[in-house]
Amino acid sequence: MTRKQLEDLGLSKEQMDSVMKINGEDIENAKGAAAGDSTALSARIAELEKAGTDAAAAHENEIAQLKIGFAIDQALGLAKAKNIKAVKALLDTDSLKLDKDGTVKGLTEQIDKLISDKDTAFLFESKPAAQTFRGFQPGISDDIRPGENVDVAAMSYDQIAAYMESNPETQF
Repeated sequence: MTRKQLEDLGLSKEQMDSVMKINGEDIENAKGAAAGDSTALSARIAELEKAGTDAAAAHENEIAQLKIGFAIDQALGLAKAKNIKAVKALLDTDSLKLDKDGTVKGLTEQIDKLISDKDTAFLFESKPAAQTFRGFQPGISDDIRPGENVDVAAMSYDQIAAYMESNPETQF
């Protein structure tokens, strides 16, 4: 409000002074409240910023743990672990760290140690020893096909008899 507006309303000088005084007090109170609000708001903003950075750090840690867990599962699958859950329990996951390139430091060493240790080697599939059979082996043919030139001189009597039985139209 201005004095001109109050004059236009027909107020006397004393009335205008008292209205202006009340208006001034209201403005000063509003300024004080705004100053108090701004410090409270600044403190609240700082508090929320700290909570945001804490939450971001927690999420980064959670993502790193998920990546480590996935890398462990994948490495144990490639190592042919029979029971991934059981082998995972034997790993020291607290010492594993995720590198910037996505690899997990110390994982292969721990898995190799478990594979080579005789107490835990049974948790992994081993390569079966090649079986060698002696004597008669059912289902194994000599790969002689009809119509091919057969060297009868190199065949035993049993081989010749089996060949003639399976290929009766063959003539020597």
